[in-house]
Amino acid sequence: MKIVVLMGGDSAERGISISSGTTIGRALRAAGHQVGLIDTAFKDTQVLSNTLNSAEEQDLLFYSGQVLDVVRMPVVAEADVVFLAFHGGAGENGGIQSLLQIAGITYTGSGPLASALAMNKHVSKMMFRQAGVETASWIVLSDEGLGQLSSIAERVESELGLPWVVKPNAQGSTIGLTVVERREQLAPALKLAKEYDQEVIIEKYIPGRDLTVAILDREPLPVIEIIPKHKVYDYTCKYTQGMSQYVVPAEISPALQRKISSQALRAYRLLYCKGYGRVDFRLSAEGELFCLEVNTLPGMTQTSLVPKAAQAAGIGFPELVDRIVKLAIQRTGSVP
Repeated sequence: MKIVVLMGGDSAERGISISSGTTIGRALRAAGHQVGLIDTAFKDTQVLSNTLNSAEEQDLLFYSGQVLDVVRMPVVAEADVVFLAFHGGAGENGGIQSLLQIAGITYTGSGPLASALAMNKHVSKMMFRQAGVETASWIVLSDEGLGQLSSIAERVESELGLPWVVKPNAQGSTIGLTVVERREQLAPALKLAKEYDQEVIIEKYIPGRDLTVAILDREPLPVIEIIPKHKVYDYTCKYTQGMSQYVVPAEISPALQRKISSQALRAYRLLYCKGYGRVDFRLSAEGELFCLEVNTLPGMTQTSLVPKAAQAAGIGFPELVDRIVKLAIQRTGSVP
């Protein structure tokens, strides 16, 4: 099949997206597909030169402009499937999915509604609560709510206690995230989060273990435990060699494995996700599960969590991306 991989973009996760996109491209070629790579907001040669080999550079289409114009490109319109390798921004919040759907172009992963719901942590957490998927207590602040800092701190401490996790409401890869243990840390944490989103979410910090469940075609894959060197699995721990350990499959009881897989699938379906995704959890010392978020376009490098879970289930990376492509074809025309 002719497959175009869209990657890069102009979100804060651009570099990660390029890594995912090039890795996906190699795996698709290994699976026998004809592949083209498109960086939708070409800016810097350095990131690309560190990622691509010489053969892949020949297949890369440099593009800088409006995403709407990318959808109109003949190579995209004529592709059998567009494989989305974006992370964050318009590539993951439903924007590009809406354009592709309107244009009648088959693409991988979830549709516009699921993408938008999953990216908005405040909305998705409200839906989790209503559906019986436990999630940590939180407060969301918009521009209007960011008034007197002392009153904000007093309100948050009264409702959530300490410590807190402060992060942008609609951002991925824990970009802009801070663990706040003292009131005086709140101001710089809010300032950092506001660099990435107008809305800021302040969440009760849950001490415990990081567990994640990848889902492929409505089936949970083996649970992974992440052991980061920081208090949370933040950007540094995710993308710096040696900053995290991964236990695949997680060393948990069969009962807990069934419970977390069931909760992950419920959260995934609740947001109307399709194809594949990943659901992240925190397991408290008391054994309580708290759903953190659903990722509709999780990282897809060889060392990312979804490929690790697939490998544990006996699914190699070329087979994994090939199955994601086939799921996209099956889903074409469905809503939302």
